[in-house]
Amino acid sequence: MVWEERGSCLNIFRMTNRGRILETFRNYEAKDLLRK
Repeated sequence: MVWEERGSCLNIFRMTNRGRILETFRNYEAKDLLRK
């Protein structure tokens, strides 16, 4: 029970973390495109 909860929490954290990385990457790409 505890391990399952911990796993779901880790999965959620990974998903949110991945989303943040993608967001920052997209922002960086947009700035790069605006520069050109």
